[in-house]
Amino acid sequence: MADDPSAHDAGSRVIFGTMRLHEIDRPVKGWIDFFIKLHAMGVTRLHSSSEYDSFPLLIKILSELRTASPEVRFSHIVKMADPNFDDGPMFSDDRFVSKVDSYCGSLGVENIENIQWMWRQGLDSDASRITAFRESFGEIEDCVTKLKLASRIQKFICFPYTVPFAEEAITQPFIDGLAVYRNVNEHEYDAVIQQCSTLNKTVFAIRPLNAGKALTCSQYSARQLFDSALSLKPIEAGVISSSSLDHLRELVPDAPSL
Repeated sequence: MADDPSAHDAGSRVIFGTMRLHEIDRPVKGWIDFFIKLHAMGVTRLHSSSEYDSFPLLIKILSELRTASPEVRFSHIVKMADPNFDDGPMFSDDRFVSKVDSYCGSLGVENIENIQWMWRQGLDSDASRITAFRESFGEIEDCVTKLKLASRIQKFICFPYTVPFAEEAITQPFIDGLAVYRNVNEHEYDAVIQQCSTLNKTVFAIRPLNAGKALTCSQYSARQLFDSALSLKPIEAGVISSSSLDHLRELVPDAPSL
């Protein structure tokens, strides 16, 4: 079990996943207090999606937080598919820019730190999906470059769904890295993650505790499991959806007591 220290400070290694906010019986004022304490712990990045049932609650929390404590600001990693399941078969510049603008408006920010981008059309045929992706390289690169120059996005990372798509994606200069599953039970992307190190691209670990399953079938602590999931060099941070500050503090041991 790896427990090597990360090059990043402990708080920055945790991205708070907002997927399950709505499942917790906690008033908006309680969530505002939670987010203020989360920020004080050094956890200053949020992972969200407009597809989540929790998204309307997140928007309300952030809106009221800007009024109550305007100094508490978060950066955002957002999920964005283009083409999505119900879109046309190819990438669309106009559609993608519209989605970025919608996220910025909803979240109350000028730019998005990381777009976690997905190509969802054709998931039943990886070869066809990769072919369509290749045909769209120029349009995607032009769109991403335009958004970066306009300071609307900072990084464009790929959630690939499959290893072959990940291998194709990381070779492209407009792809800044990957978001992939990695935990004690899921290691299928390890070779691609290692390639990201050579290419100087970053990686985010999704479900580093395997949605809690790793804790129930392991002798290791949450901190040890989290460190193991992030043990490969290119992995910058992991997305954790726990709504317990005490549980999150286990992953940020040097955080101040609040």
